[in-house]
Amino acid sequence: MVPKNSKFKIGKVAPGERFLQETDTFDTWFSSGQWPLVTLGYPNSEDFKYFYPTSVLETGWEILSKWVSRMIMFGIYLTGKPPFTDVYLHGIVKSTDGRKMSKSLGNEINPEEYQAEFGTDALRMGLVSGTAGGKDFSFPREKIIGYRNFSNKIWNMARFLEMMFEKFESENGKKISKFETGLSNTDKSILENLQFTISNVDENLEKYRLSDAAEAIYHFMWDEIADKYIEDVKKREVSAEKEIGLSVLNYVFTNCLKLLHPFMPFVTEEIWNNLSGILAVGEEKKPLIASSWPK
Repeated sequence: MVPKNSKFKIGKVAPGERFLQETDTFDTWFSSGQWPLVTLGYPNSEDFKYFYPTSVLETGWEILSKWVSRMIMFGIYLTGKPPFTDVYLHGIVKSTDGRKMSKSLGNEINPEEYQAEFGTDALRMGLVSGTAGGKDFSFPREKIIGYRNFSNKIWNMARFLEMMFEKFESENGKKISKFETGLSNTDKSILENLQFTISNVDENLEKYRLSDAAEAIYHFMWDEIADKYIEDVKKREVSAEKEIGLSVLNYVFTNCLKLLHPFMPFVTEEIWNNLSGILAVGEEKKPLIASSWPK
């Protein structure tokens, strides 16, 4: 125990014989370096036995040598294995003026204000889209506004599909069946583009190209489905052709909700739950987050 009235001096050498070097100081990152172990209940919990080592750590590049290195050293020292196999480094979000956020500069941004005004999903997509891993970027206000508009767009697409289903079933006295034959070239094209988009998203996610995956879904849903295919289905007058078009649109849109869900979980889950009787033909009635990933 250190006496109550002891005097502390900072220096590289002891200033006298009765001075004792501090012995209770740890590295700043000592406790946080144990995070993968402590959170999983090292050493005997079921979570630790099942989940350790984990697969991916996502963090900012500026603490690679401070936090990440400590976690790896602790993990190897205590278990013989590093706590994760991959480390994904994101960039630092700067203010809209391109400078580091600082109270003294008065350029801080409160993300909760953007969540309240534009929605959490729009904020998520705005921060992910158009950003390269490890590269700093300015706060993307305009992109967030754009993805708020995208949220509205996919909601309107869902409402359109619901209304068209109800109208068709009312006029024809039957429910729309799943497409099998009689596909037009336009139908085949949108299905082929869907398969390409699924493959594109899978490949980008495997390589941690999150921005490319997000943008692939965005452009397919807006440019191919909303701007082109829906307009084609609207114009179909023959009942059989209309039914095939709505069935294909149902299938394509449902799979797009699954692809988009990791990026925009709230609006996609809301659409899925509220319109599942129409949008999830052939799907088990379960939350979107628990549904199967498109193949």
